[in-house]
Amino acid sequence: MKASSWAWPSFALVSVGLADVSQAAQTQPASAAPADPLTPGSMTDRDTGDIVVTGHRTAGTAIETVKPLAVFDSAALLALGPTSMADLMKRLKGVATSASGGEPAILLNGRRVSGFGDLMSLPPESIERVEVLPEQEAARFGFPPTMRVMNFITKKHFRSVTLQELGGSTTEGGGATNYVEVNGARIEGPKRASLSLYYLHLDPLLQSQRAIAPDPDSLFAVGGNVTGVGGGSIDPSLDRLAGHPVTIAAVPQSVAARQSLDNYVNSGRAMTDSGAYRTLQQRTDTLHAEGAFGAPLGKSVDGSLNLSVQADRNSGLSGLASGIIQVPGGTTALPFSGPVLVYRAFPGAVLHQNSSTLTAHGGLTLQGSIRRWSWNVTTSYDRVFSRADSETGVPLDALQDAVTGGGDPMAALDVASAAQRTVNHSRTSTSTVASKAVVNGSLAHLPAGDAQVTVSADYSRSVSGTHGNGEAIDLGAVSRSIGGASFNTVIPIASAQNGVLPILGQLTVNGMVGVSDVSRYGRLTSSNYGFTWTPVRPVQLTGSITETRTPPAIGLLVSPTFTTPNTPFFDFTAGASVLVSTLVGGNPSLMPERRRTTTLGLALQPFKDREFRFGIDFLDTTIDNQSATLGSLTPDFQVAFQGYSSGIWREP
Repeated sequence: MKASSWAWPSFALVSVGLADVSQAAQTQPASAAPADPLTPGSMTDRDTGDIVVTGHRTAGTAIETVKPLAVFDSAALLALGPTSMADLMKRLKGVATSASGGEPAILLNGRRVSGFGDLMSLPPESIERVEVLPEQEAARFGFPPTMRVMNFITKKHFRSVTLQELGGSTTEGGGATNYVEVNGARIEGPKRASLSLYYLHLDPLLQSQRAIAPDPDSLFAVGGNVTGVGGGSIDPSLDRLAGHPVTIAAVPQSVAARQSLDNYVNSGRAMTDSGAYRTLQQRTDTLHAEGAFGAPLGKSVDGSLNLSVQADRNSGLSGLASGIIQVPGGTTALPFSGPVLVYRAFPGAVLHQNSSTLTAHGGLTLQGSIRRWSWNVTTSYDRVFSRADSETGVPLDALQDAVTGGGDPMAALDVASAAQRTVNHSRTSTSTVASKAVVNGSLAHLPAGDAQVTVSADYSRSVSGTHGNGEAIDLGAVSRSIGGASFNTVIPIASAQNGVLPILGQLTVNGMVGVSDVSRYGRLTSSNYGFTWTPVRPVQLTGSITETRTPPAIGLLVSPTFTTPNTPFFDFTAGASVLVSTLVGGNPSLMPERRRTTTLGLALQPFKDREFRFGIDFLDTTIDNQSATLGSLTPDFQVAFQGYSSGIWREP
């Protein structure tokens, strides 16, 4: 699939109150004691020596020459009202999401971490400052240059124990929510420890609890509907009695009435409201435990450890089991001369859906510095096991054999068949080990400033075992190994501060080249080239061209086909919801995604001592071989992919 899009202009306006932000320089306070005029460097009212100004970097900051897109201090974060770090991320999503729509990369106190889990167990009140950096800064920390960077700076001293309980319900009943969380955190300078435990429960919501009418186009009903084979007339004699072709007729309830052709003339269509057996929202239970610990391990080395485990379980209903019975012509059960089809829904045979997922994560980070160079090593292990069971119907072989021999197609199922279910099973387990090393520092001193270099190397290996039944087969274990490296450099060209081409202000160019070797896909390359130009202090111009090639997730390649019947699906063309059988699964033929993004941006910060910024961006993106999940069948999608949309099957 190939997609190309561009947008002009897009606006980003961030206003975070009028509180002063930390300044890059502070004036040394004057001493009340008189200065000695003979002491070198001292100054009296008769002295005309220079004023000495001492400055310091904000501890933990990640800001260099490129201005951040936004900076939020503790007061601004408190004004957002977040209840957790995940909630804070949601509230900052608008400014943190990259121009291509990707999630941001995460830093803690200016350093890489093994993942967002290092922050999840910290309360939002422990964060002193959040910096959001543009995409071109991501490569400096070893991330792909398509991600924005969020740097969370913690307070130097913090201690808290919190208990949070939330409850909610809908105005029309059903679907209630219950949430409870216990969190403890302590920060003492470079040492930090946090523990978090939460439980989430969602009550199921049945279709019968909402004013949703049964699908009038569905032929499956407890009373039964009879149709002709291939959609034609049921019987020529019935057409003559009715005076028009009869293609659908409800089956009379009494056995005697079913044997008379007259009772099918105006019988209409039977309908069954199965809303009491179909969930719009499944019951959901989630239990999550997480801990993060960080401390110095030496004079210039510190480390952190993150451990988490989460269990999810979902259960719901997908209506009554249904089936199509083929009735031969000339039997005593029905009065038709030729073969017909009877569509039935079986009372008491409710279909259930169950799924569960167990996720475990462990992450270790080591980082330090050697002179003007800093290094960072992260290693993580993830294990995900998921299972799903979808009941699709009941065995109809015994009933069909009886009808073929002249039996009643509306007869009740035998006890054995009624108790059984045909079930689709899906089992998937994935284990992933990943390591990444990043080195950053000054390579050379140029007239306009230091040339900064970032070198990274990474390796990951995933093993996924999957199997299912029905249309899927046991795929066994599939593995993937990825090894890669990247080189990023930022070179200053002009600097008014250093007197190099001062007419240009501040101008830097940056470039990144990365290569990765992916099993089964071979060598994939990525690159990013751009510039940052500040002609005058309030104005900053940026531009970049990014090309990336990314393999599809291993789950998209090996997941077994899984069928869920009676799924409500909105058809935008018909303007109505219909019941369909959804098929979800992997495709081993997926190709790597190729993405090319061109960006031009203008950022203004008119007030030097206020966190008020205005930005405008131009973005052009071209994507080849993108993998995505169909969420809705819009008219535009049906036009663009007629071959795919025509394959969607509706329940008759």
